Amino acid sequence: MDGELVSISVERDMAYLSGSDGKFYLYNVEDPHSPVYISAYEFDGNSYGSFIVDGFAYLALGDMGFQVLDVSDVTQPVGVASYHSLGISEDIAVTDGMTYLAVGDLGLGMVDTTDPFQPFFLSNYETFDIVQDVDVDDRGYIYLAAGEEGLRVLELSGTDQPEEVGSFVANGSAWGISILRSALGDFALLANDFGGIYIINVSDPANPVKFAFQDLPGRAHDIAPMNDYLCLADGTKLRLLDIANPLDPVEISLYEIKQQTYGIAAVGAHVYLTLGESGLVVVDISDPYNPEIVDGFDMPGLAQGIDIEGEFAYIAAGDAGLIVLRLPLDLLQ
Repeated sequence: MDGELVSISVERDMAYLSGSDGKFYLYNVEDPHSPVYISAYEFDGNSYGSFIVDGFAYLALGDMGFQVLDVSDVTQPVGVASYHSLGISEDIAVTDGMTYLAVGDLGLGMVDTTDPFQPFFLSNYETFDIVQDVDVDDRGYIYLAAGEEGLRVLELSGTDQPEEVGSFVANGSAWGISILRSALGDFALLANDFGGIYIINVSDPANPVKFAFQDLPGRAHDIAPMNDYLCLADGTKLRLLDIANPLDPVEISLYEIKQQTYGIAAVGAHVYLTLGESGLVVVDISDPYNPEIVDGFDMPGLAQGIDIEGEFAYIAAGDAGLIVLRLPLDLLQ
């Protein structure tokens, strides 16, 4: 890999990597000790994210729109279609033959990809502020993190133009959105830049209700739910919130990592934090009131994104590419 690794997605025995060098890489990670390079596909522009579904890879390419690759034969990824959006494609979500693009100040772009070989534009949904992130749920609702407009909930009805069915405006600027389904209902986790974290009940999408709010003196870079807790990578700190009662989230500990955190993942009673040039640290939260660093790993590159599958951690490490770590069993419990 000649450039920096921008994003990573692991599915079964394959890792899909987007590089800053204009290439999309495919690695076999059946043996995580020895990832095997399989192939690469060269594209124009910069990749901001990717989504893998049903043998196709969808790449968000900024002002180049998005491209669809057939990766059913991982040895020969084939570009089958492309779509040039009017704005900058910053995030992408794909479900049920539809591709949704967060296109910044142009709002939400929707493209029919029922036939991935012939995508065609359906419509744009414009907002007054920048759409930074998009997520969808299995009920067919579309959720936008729309800057100062907060959370917007859309439904794609019988027409090509979505209709807004609900909204929630929070203090600050909405930058990230993640949908969480639990026994208590459906929730939107809204990362609100310097405006804290909102837990919004969207069980009734037409009436999003603030379930909880946690103000933060810092800035949440990433979030990982784990059982009754929310784990936040907040600058140089790890914050733990008890959300056993979502109506009343309680910060139970603030643990100083003393280095800038980038990505976060949680498994068992352990939280994994990537630290850029300083690698990875593992924090034991079996006693959530007294988190404690119990292990760490040095690695080349700039450790940012992290995904954990089974007993292996897959880390997007900048110009060092993909780093795979086998985790001791005691750190997975």
